[in-house]
Amino acid sequence: MTETKQKTALITGASSGIGRALARVMAEQSYNLILFGRRENRLAELKADIEDQFDVRIISISCDVCGTDCMKAEIDRAVGTMGRLDVTVANAGYTIAGRFDTLTPQDYRCIFNTNFVGMLNTLYPSVPYLKESQGTFVVVGSILGEFGIMDRSAYVSTKFAMRGFYESVRYELKEMGVSFLFAEPGFVSTELRHMDRTGRRIEQVTDKAKKATSHGSIAAPPEDVAQDIVKALPKKGFRKRIITGHGKIFVFLNWLFPSLLASLIYKNRDVIRKKVVK
Repeated sequence: MTETKQKTALITGASSGIGRALARVMAEQSYNLILFGRRENRLAELKADIEDQFDVRIISISCDVCGTDCMKAEIDRAVGTMGRLDVTVANAGYTIAGRFDTLTPQDYRCIFNTNFVGMLNTLYPSVPYLKESQGTFVVVGSILGEFGIMDRSAYVSTKFAMRGFYESVRYELKEMGVSFLFAEPGFVSTELRHMDRTGRRIEQVTDKAKKATSHGSIAAPPEDVAQDIVKALPKKGFRKRIITGHGKIFVFLNWLFPSLLASLIYKNRDVIRKKVVK
């Protein structure tokens, strides 16, 4: 690898939402960037925009995180070019709305393959480089990895699995000298709903869907989430960070009064379906 002192961050799901916001925020902090996403045009646009504003190097890669061989080959190639890897952010993912009895086992397999296995496909090739730099692995989870809501069982299940992975692997990564940040944002205004049940982007999105946020009026902008994640990066070791004010309130209630929160969710299920799940 080429020697360089400037830090490098790898971000999956960088073509939109939290990943796109993270790319901008980390460029402001002078990180060189390795950006993964499936939409080449969006990545190219983001790369050009950031390079116009900041003195950083960027490699953009169109690769599905479900592809184990593709991810390893592209990560090795990109890190070889950059010379180092200091932060890896496993952010790529999507959601499925619907009652469990309207979904199929294949729907669950598809979302686990992207959200959970995609996280693993990002981590494994990164570990040797993060060990060398004593860097940080970041997973973008969700407060829905702490408690569930109706009509989101597939998505919620992946986020619970990711939290379980963090709570087990954090000790092992720390032994290697790699830090682990598990970020659990509350509801965020992203394009998650603009995908079908296999995680493929819907070509024709209605004007109503474009104007609406992911989770109604309480949704936070992805830029706020990105700022919070980057602020937590200097901390070494492992830590879980709940992001957004409403997220902290919901998780706090679930920790102290899980039965009460479950009761409130059930009693307000029609409102939640209309304002949150949609």
